[in-house]
Amino acid sequence: GESNPRHVIPSFVIGHHSTTMTEQEWRGVLYPFLSRVVTDLLLVAVPKNRRVVVVEPMVAPSTVRAALAHVLLNELAFHAVLFVPGPISIPYALSSPTSPNTQQQPKLLIDIGATEARIVAVEGGRYLMDTFQAVPCGFHTLASTWMDLVNKNNAKTTQDQDITIRIPTLQDAMRLLSQVLLVPAKQSSQAIVASLSTTDSISLDPTLVMELVEELYFNSNNPESLVCGMLESLRQCPLDLKLPLAQSMVVVGGGSLAIPNLEKRLLEALSSISVPQKYASLSPILSKASLVSPLPIPPHTIAWVGASILASLELKDEYWMTIPEPPQPTDEIMVSSSTVSSPIVRDFFQIK
Repeated sequence: GESNPRHVIPSFVIGHHSTTMTEQEWRGVLYPFLSRVVTDLLLVAVPKNRRVVVVEPMVAPSTVRAALAHVLLNELAFHAVLFVPGPISIPYALSSPTSPNTQQQPKLLIDIGATEARIVAVEGGRYLMDTFQAVPCGFHTLASTWMDLVNKNNAKTTQDQDITIRIPTLQDAMRLLSQVLLVPAKQSSQAIVASLSTTDSISLDPTLVMELVEELYFNSNNPESLVCGMLESLRQCPLDLKLPLAQSMVVVGGGSLAIPNLEKRLLEALSSISVPQKYASLSPILSKASLVSPLPIPPHTIAWVGASILASLELKDEYWMTIPEPPQPTDEIMVSSSTVSSPIVRDFFQIK
């Protein structure tokens, strides 16, 4: 497997209708995008000699998977496709020559993305679906919530004026939030002035950001916080795995890079919080909690690297999706060579 991606391409946003799009609609969106990636960036001349590994979320819509399979196999003519859930691939990136079976050991994966954080336990090459939790504390969600608060506060303080300075777009909010998050705690009482894309300037209070981060990530009294998601995932684990999982937590995803000292603050929160009664049984193990840190691979590419390693292994052919070969024509049955059946989409590691 390769240790780093050759290209990192910003994802494109379809919009709020993406959850209701049909497979045919997804094909129309994915084909031009993937065609450009294959021909312009990767310079793949003969796709039929290549295999593709798709790292996907645990709860990927079936329409997206079917559309991806169709575009890659039928339209771009790749030889085979393998769909791998992100939680399955990450442990492969954590293995080493001295610990080759790391991917089999229990881990609690905390994947912080754009809109949400997903927590799930992985053990023995499988994820434990009962432990899956999703909480709304991705970086885009944090930026959107902060933007609404700032604009609401500014509207109150400037109601007697003709012009209200607002953060106009989510892109502005994410850029400004990244700047404010880097302000040292000892300077958080000092407002900072930042420029907007509209050429206006806005005064920002770092204290508001710190309070929001505390609420969304570390407040155990907020059932939708990251800490509560981790506690609930641990609570759903089998009894014999609770301690090993608490001692082997892994924070990944691009959203984890936005919060300074996130891993350290998570451990401090777990060891010092007043545990809600619902999670009282976890108290003995929380003081022993630990994180795999630092990671050997950047958290936003670790799933890709793990999938690259996984694809280099000698997997059985039945794990890979291919287009069935058309039957050879005989004297009794004549089959057109243009007859190609659609691939069957199936879950990775269901076959044993």
